[in-house]
Amino acid sequence: MTDHNQVQSAAPLTNAISRGERSWALGAHLSLFLILLTYFLAAGFDIWKSSVLISGTLVGPLVCIIAYLRHKKRSEYVAFHALQALLFQIVFIAIMGLAVVILPPGSNEAGFLCLVPIVCGLPLLAMIGAFSTLQGKDFKYPLIGQWIKKVFKSNPAT
Repeated sequence: MTDHNQVQSAAPLTNAISRGERSWALGAHLSLFLILLTYFLAAGFDIWKSSVLISGTLVGPLVCIIAYLRHKKRSEYVAFHALQALLFQIVFIAIMGLAVVILPPGSNEAGFLCLVPIVCGLPLLAMIGAFSTLQGKDFKYPLIGQWIKKVFKSNPAT
């Protein structure tokens, strides 16, 4: 009897986490791509470039905020992943903003090549997070995930 209970406790998280919760967590992680889409679309608009960039950059974090506020009392899983994705996107936006300041248009190729790992690597992490949550697995971004986990443990009613 005790062996059976041990097997049940080791079951994957997907049994405890609903499909809706997994979908909201997935959306929070994938909303980073709304920011990227905005950056690529804004590159073609010279007149509205700044307004498109500013408003579009807020779309991804807004998805995370909505997910967090909607689920903070209903699902710790969604709330955790929404906050984690929000912080990750803020870091991404800050890095991209610094890159724009440091590497003005027409800068050399070496400067641009320094951005390739960031522009490719961070979205790749978001995809890994999205697909992990879709499967109901626990996923933590490096540094950000651990920090948020500590915040949740110290204040579970976040």
